[in-house]
Amino acid sequence: MLSKIYKKLCEILAVECDEDISEEKLLKLLETLEKEIVDYKNQLEEYSMTLDAHLEELSKAYEELSTVFEVSNILSVFEYPPKLREQLSKAFKIVKNAINYDSLIVKIRTPLEKILLKVPGSLSGEELERIEKMIDSMKLKKTVIFEPGKSEMVENLLIVPVIGSEKWG
Repeated sequence: MLSKIYKKLCEILAVECDEDISEEKLLKLLETLEKEIVDYKNQLEEYSMTLDAHLEELSKAYEELSTVFEVSNILSVFEYPPKLREQLSKAFKIVKNAINYDSLIVKIRTPLEKILLKVPGSLSGEELERIEKMIDSMKLKKTVIFEPGKSEMVENLLIVPVIGSEKWG
């Protein structure tokens, strides 16, 4: 019986079997098998944690994309300007549920007027004004993301310029 166990362990571990079988050799093979099983278990746990982290990131990205589509849908179905503030308020609530922001600035320039909506959060009016001037000075035509530490004024900042050619009224 020991001979069969020894040969099976040699086969599993892909090692050459000796003809003389001793308990010592059998125990050594069992220890090697145990070590490989423990290593495999640890790798599985690491892969599982990595997979969970990736799944969480994907879920968050999906939620954020869904929010963008939902906001786009809200803003695309109303007539400007009568319901602008009402529709933007709906959009702000949807965005707040998906993306935890502290402060928000929305600037809309039309041929007839300039609309500025602010949700100050913990920032003071002066701080929001400085950020607004900084954004205006950039004259951006593409999306910009400031990561933590890139700006002295804010930790994270997302700027999405939207330019349209449609005339209202």
